[in-house]
Parts: sequence; structure tokens; C-alpha cells
Amino acid sequence: MLLLSLAGVAMLAHGIWIYKQLFSQYGQDLSLTNVSALASLLIGVALSGFVGRSKVLFMLPLVYACAILTIALAFFFPDQYIVHFELRPQIALHIGLSLLAFTVFALACLFAIMFAYLNWNLKHHSVAAIHPALPPLMSIEASLLKLIRIGFVLLSLALISGWVFLDSFWNSGHSHKAILTSLAWLVYAVLLWGRYQLNWRGTRLIVGTISGFVLLTLAYFGSRFVREVLIN
Repeated sequence: MLLLSLAGVAMLAHGIWIYKQLFSQYGQDLSLTNVSALASLLIGVALSGFVGRSKVLFMLPLVYACAILTIALAFFFPDQYIVHFELRPQIALHIGLSLLAFTVFALACLFAIMFAYLNWNLKHHSVAAIHPALPPLMSIEASLLKLIRIGFVLLSLALISGWVFLDSFWNSGHSHKAILTSLAWLVYAVLLWGRYQLNWRGTRLIVGTISGFVLLTLAYFGSRFVREVLIN
């Protein structure tokens, strides 16, 4: 498809640009805008990979628009947050696992929103629910649960790596990140338990998925936004 071909070229250019932004002569620049641009790229690539297996084409413009926005923010509001992976490579492992978990749960959040939209239209007997561009409701639910399971494993590994490798993980300056991330992990743990033990579906599945992602977003980006943008 022409759209995916053009998107592929754009994402390749995005990847080259963010690589140059991240790996500077001074070290690895993990500023808020750079990390946001990297996360938007990962989400775009991951969602594009779903196109061949699920009808998610209509969600791509939104995701691509967010990617463009994050690049614009990084370009017009440059910032620096230099780290050195060569000195502590275990930090790279922790950050990599955290970004992968965030990407997977971002996709899960998108699927939850799509699930809510289709579910609402089905309950109200709207013809929008049977639009040929939209996937079946059961297919969305199956993909959503798979994403939650994968994300839960990645988030668990990210938390474990943080506890083991980062001395500052529970320090007063970083404890809010650990607490919010742990709360997000707990939300997803309860959600999975409820789904497989009590057969939770519908509203509980949607609310749990979105709530966990909001907590995760606040943990990953909330404090840094306040510190790097609002304060500085």
C-alpha cells in the first residue's frame, strides 16, 4: 500500500534522526523530547506491524501525527539529559525494557479505545460497528489481552532491573517513578487475574487498560515534564 510505503520511508528518516539526537559526542542524550520521539517511533513501527494481521489502518494517522508532533517538539524545544551507557550498561537494559513495556501498553491502550468504540456502537445498534474497515470485536479483545500479557512481562522485568541495578530507584527524588510504575504493574496484575479468574470483560477490561497506561505515562514522563519543561 502507498500509505504504508510512505510511512515506512518516514519512519526510517525518523529513526535516523532520533539516532543522531540520542547519541551525541557528549554521551547519550535522554532528554524528555528525545525519549518521547523515540517512544512515538516505536509505537508507530509496532502498530504498522499489526496492519497485515488486524484492521488497524484507521488508527495509523493518529499515531503518525503524534510522531510528527514529538519530532517538532524535539526540534523547536531542544534539551539535554546526558547519560553514559558505557559506564553502566545495566541502565541501558532497564531503559530498553521500560520503553518496550511502554510501547506495548500504548498499543494496548489504543486497542482498548477501539474496543470501547466498537462495543458502544454494538450496544446502540449502530451501523458503524460493522464497517468493513473495522476488525471484529472478539479479534480486538484477543489482541488486547495478548498485548497486556506481553507488556506485563516486560514491565515486570523493567521493575526488577530497576530494583537490582539502580541505587536511586527508591530515592526521594525518584521514588514517585517507582511508586507509579508499581501501581501500574498492580493494575495490570489485577486486570489479568480478573480476566482469567472472574472472566472480566467489557468495561473493566477497558478501564483497567487505560488506567494502567495513564499511571505508566505519569511515571515515565510526568515528573520529567515538570522538572525539565515547567521548572527549567
